[in-house]
Formats: sequence, structure tokens, C-alpha cells
Amino acid sequence: MTIPITGFDHLAITVADIDRALAFYIEVLGAEQISEYAPEGRPLIRGVRFGAIKFNLHQLGNGIDLVAQQPTPGSVDVCFRWDGPIG
Repeated sequence: MTIPITGFDHLAITVADIDRALAFYIEVLGAEQISEYAPEGRPLIRGVRFGAIKFNLHQLGNGIDLVAQQPTPGSVDVCFRWDGPIG
């Protein structure tokens, strides 16, 4: 059986405080912020990059439909690149 995963895309990390988490990843780990989803000015998702590795920081309780039914701070969704049908 061939699995159609073609690569790693990103990690989606649920955080309790998106501003503090962003500061940690930038100031301590040297990440670069590359994206932000902030409807009505309230940041809900911020993307950071370490070279070719991308993390999306998701604010806890952001109301965005995630795969996890009840994500908690520190939980992670691993997102792959996929070259096959879903379902």
C-alpha cells in the first residue's frame, strides 16, 4: 500500500496567549513571523517560520473550525501535504 503523503506542511499549536507565544518563538527561538489572521483586529492565528519549518499558533477558543474537537493549550495538529483523495 502506498501512502500519498508528499511531505510535511506545518504544525498547528493551540496556545493560551497568542501574544506571549509569538514573543517566545521570536525572541527565544529565533522564529520569523510570516502571517497573521486577525479578523476585526483580534489576532487568532499567527504563522511563524524556522527556515523551512512552519508553525501556526492558534489562540485558544478562537472559534475557527479545527480538526480537534476541544483543543487545549499545548495540543498540536500535524499537517501533511497529501497527494491523494480524502475519504
